[in-house]
Amino acid sequence: MKKVDTPKAADILLNYAIESYKSHGIRKRVNFRDVAHSENVEEDSMRNGLNHLEYLKWIRADIGGGFYLNPKRLGTLTEMGLLDGIDPNQSDVEDEQSKKRTEKDRYEGDWNDSKTSLAADLYTDWEAGVYRSFAEATRWAEKNITHNGNPVSAKRLYKLFYKARNEGRI
Repeated sequence: MKKVDTPKAADILLNYAIESYKSHGIRKRVNFRDVAHSENVEEDSMRNGLNHLEYLKWIRADIGGGFYLNPKRLGTLTEMGLLDGIDPNQSDVEDEQSKKRTEKDRYEGDWNDSKTSLAADLYTDWEAGVYRSFAEATRWAEKNITHNGNPVSAKRLYKLFYKARNEGRI
């Protein structure tokens, strides 16, 4: 595994996020460890690049090592020519209700990652317009998702998210 400097690692991660966006839309989660292994780069180098991109607000990182392009910066990425003719306002799904149902359905069932990462994903969905509010997202999760076989609490998800964000983990 090779070591790369922070700007190079950030560039590699941003390119992966952009390629993911072009082929799957903004909701595709990219894991920095997967990128490190596919590029044969040390994970510590990639973690530095991830922190750099998060500091620059290009991405929204979650505590599970995954990240997404920041929806608020898509216009800037388009202006810079990085999205090459992709309209950041264009929906990947023609029917908006179908899109919302599809986005929500990807969570239904048992969640095996941390509850904080679930809350972070729900928050990102709210920012992307899947839910009208973050509280609505957590209430939906309470009715439709279990965590390792146990029900999740909307109030707990809400508190976990803001606690992790205040501690700088999200």
